[in-house]
Amino acid sequence: MSADRRHGTSEDLAAALLAGDVAIALARNCGVGIAASYFIVAVSIPGGRPGDAESERVVGRLRGVLAGWFGGNVLSLLSPLGGTVLIPVESGTDEGLDIRLAQLSTVARFTAAVVSAAPGQIPSAARRAHELLELAVEFGRPGRVYRFADLALEYQLTRPGPGRERLAALLEPLGEYPELLETLRLHLCENLGRQRLARRLHIHPNTLDYRFKRIARQTGLDPTHPIGQWYLRSAFVAEVGSRNPAIRSDGAPPGSATA
Repeated sequence: MSADRRHGTSEDLAAALLAGDVAIALARNCGVGIAASYFIVAVSIPGGRPGDAESERVVGRLRGVLAGWFGGNVLSLLSPLGGTVLIPVESGTDEGLDIRLAQLSTVARFTAAVVSAAPGQIPSAARRAHELLELAVEFGRPGRVYRFADLALEYQLTRPGPGRERLAALLEPLGEYPELLETLRLHLCENLGRQRLARRLHIHPNTLDYRFKRIARQTGLDPTHPIGQWYLRSAFVAEVGSRNPAIRSDGAPPGSATA
């Protein structure tokens, strides 16, 4: 079987597993054994451009390195934007996988989220992996490998329900003041100190203090107090869940899960 044909058949098998089809006959046809369980790796590649020759070469190198490390049983559906990789759990430990994925940054700087599952659970596991990936990308945490424990709070706060809607509503009074929203986002989500934040916003520290007071008046929560910070940061997380269709729990797979 030619390399191109083997690659195409492996992609077909990856697509079948991600769709919930164990596809034993297809696995036998391409000479790949179906593992007892897989690491499902959701990948985002910033700056990738579909159809661009260099971006396509980067994806090819990623596939080649993964195959060299984990053998022919690794399956992937990758594009220049990212996608999904299925790695047999028997190929290594969680720690070993994280080390290998970190080393892949020499090929392409990417962000990844990892969960593990048996073949029959791959579709739901892939949805969760891509939801975690969306959260990692949304909250400005590129270039790392994430597990569920790293984003458990953000994941829970973005689930639909009255709690999420109530938290997201805390930011509504700031809707008419984009400069206050940006100030609050940088303050809470990037953990910048007062002086650094003022420099980042190109304002005087006293102006920053005045903005904090305005935020407190509008929301009823003091962004300089731990309790106010906790609620307001939770509100940012909840707001992301309410407006981002890729972060949901309605049973529909996110668009990137089989990219």
